[in-house]
Amino acid sequence: MRVRIRPRGARVAGAAVVVLGLAWCCASCSPAAGRVRSSAGVASARPSTAVATSPETTSGRQVWASLLRGACCLAGAVSPDGTTVFVSGLVQGRLVKNHFETVAYRAATGTRLWASSYQAGGWSRPVAITVSPDGARVYVTADGIGRGQGGIVAYDARTGRQLWASRYLPNGPAAGVSGLAVSPDGTTVYLTGRTGSAQSEFAVIAYVAATGRQRWLRCSPGTRGYAESVAVSRDGKTVYATGSAGSSALTVAYGAAGTLKWAARYKDPYGFAAGSQIVAGPGGGAVYVAGKAANKNGHFDVATFAYRAATGRRMWADRHFALITAGLLPAPAIAVTPGGQTVIVTVPLHGDRSLPFAIASYNASTGGTRWARLAPDSSGWWVQSGLVINPRGDTMFIGGNRTAAYSVADGTVLWTTSYDRNFPLGGLVSGIIGLSADGTRLFATRQTKRGINWGITIVAYRT
Repeated sequence: MRVRIRPRGARVAGAAVVVLGLAWCCASCSPAAGRVRSSAGVASARPSTAVATSPETTSGRQVWASLLRGACCLAGAVSPDGTTVFVSGLVQGRLVKNHFETVAYRAATGTRLWASSYQAGGWSRPVAITVSPDGARVYVTADGIGRGQGGIVAYDARTGRQLWASRYLPNGPAAGVSGLAVSPDGTTVYLTGRTGSAQSEFAVIAYVAATGRQRWLRCSPGTRGYAESVAVSRDGKTVYATGSAGSSALTVAYGAAGTLKWAARYKDPYGFAAGSQIVAGPGGGAVYVAGKAANKNGHFDVATFAYRAATGRRMWADRHFALITAGLLPAPAIAVTPGGQTVIVTVPLHGDRSLPFAIASYNASTGGTRWARLAPDSSGWWVQSGLVINPRGDTMFIGGNRTAAYSVADGTVLWTTSYDRNFPLGGLVSGIIGLSADGTRLFATRQTKRGINWGITIVAYRT
């Protein structure tokens, strides 16, 4: 497939964003979230000694690596002070039933601090992990196949002791969970997903962070859809979520008490559209969404939207990079520079493992394309990626077959890592976890396979 980069990007023609005064109600959703107690269990993965490498300060140099044996489908986060790295992955073992395991590592050395496992009653994989602003608690959300296998688990960040678990218990098999965020004051945890009714619905749930008690549940009754990602304003007064409703991309804003502030629907002129990831601008004036939208050729484009945070009015929308399919499309990643001037969007071009990552840089206020390029590395299949920008706002890091650093100003490649050619899908699947507080170390993951043994290696790089 030939991939064209539209240097300016095709403006979204004929599209309307409607700000809706919807009277959404929890009662029509039907599902309930039940708080359950479960033993933390015994961590099945044997501790793996971190392997330190050269102390040289060369950018891209590996500092340490630690293997989580038998794991896949990993999510990760870094503590706000940058001292601890947390990961959670699905572990499939012969002696222990499938479960997900959460592990903490010392960020400076890779030393394992603790490991705690949780069985959700069947096949369940972590999809998101986040840390409270004070660094005291770690929250992991997992999605599963079957009723009652999705939900949140909270751990003591220092010891790994399970504090509470709340399973998402919908009335049907179509339920699922996806995004996870915590309020700036640390009192509320927000979860996005879909209800389990015959007509799956866009759902947002708020939990008391200390106990796991459900504060409120909001959904979009009567419209098939799902919520994919969630973000919270810097002042904690508004929670934003994006996903789909019907064939349209839907982005909503709720007050902290669950009151709907606004809902913006993007109806694509060529068919289906959906939001995949949402971020709140650092200045509090805008929220940005990356997703997908059908094009006139029957394929999909990466679509980026900017909305006024207070009203939901669309500021701008733009499209880049035609994609072969949506069914297997990895979700685009989006990030905003700390100063709020630039929005970066990236996506692995799925459908052909020889295709590279696509990257676009926008003026955050106007949507003007600063630059767009294809990264000089193939994305691979079933790729985990991720996108993070350093505190100075001049360098961004993207995962893929390789972990790489790029200049925010013009997309220049600053450094790339090597990859494992023994991986059966043609390269090393890599994901970005995050950065240390000072931005000098990058934490990433590598999916590895040796013979029949799978695992995930957590790696620290000098930036």
